[in-house]
Amino acid sequence: MKALQELIPHCNKTDKASMLDEAIEYLKSLQLQVQVRKLERCNPYANSRVGDAHIDNHGSIR
Repeated sequence: MKALQELIPHCNKTDKASMLDEAIEYLKSLQLQVQVRKLERCNPYANSRVGDAHIDNHGSIR
């Protein structure tokens, strides 16, 4: 669990369930970032707010 905690940015959870929830949300955010990058590569000239958005550690687009 310590190794997993070190891989997740800004993770301060200590119990296993919370740590796993945090890890799942972080992985979802990484998957979303990969999808956005793939879309940008397919159509680099598209005027997309998603490409300019910031995706936080929980997959939320701001």
